Amino acid sequence: MPHTRKISEESRDHHNHDCTQLIIFRKKIANQRGKEDFTKEEWMLKEERSNISTTILIAKARWVFHCERCNVDHHKKKRINHQTALQKTNKRMLMITNNFEEIRKQTEETITPTHNKDNIQES
Repeated sequence: MPHTRKISEESRDHHNHDCTQLIIFRKKIANQRGKEDFTKEEWMLKEERSNISTTILIAKARWVFHCERCNVDHHKKKRINHQTALQKTNKRMLMITNNFEEIRKQTEETITPTHNKDNIQES
């Protein structure tokens, strides 16, 4: 008798939100923000957020999980390692934070009082 296993339907919703491995990973990411889980709208980035860092975190986490899933699909890995995926997500978030601070500092340095339209000196 051939080995059979239950295969879940690979719909778009399953792939983007309902996959068991994704649910585990998504809940771990949400725990970092003090939440139990993200809603479908939050995870799909369809809901407006006031906190830009959470939006970036979700986008980075989705990308990292996609890459991990591709590695499994292309037989580079046997399974998704959630701990590794979390570490990669956190590393990418750290790079974003550092780059944001660097850009903010450069912007502050380039703005001088003479560039302010209220301080324009007439000759």
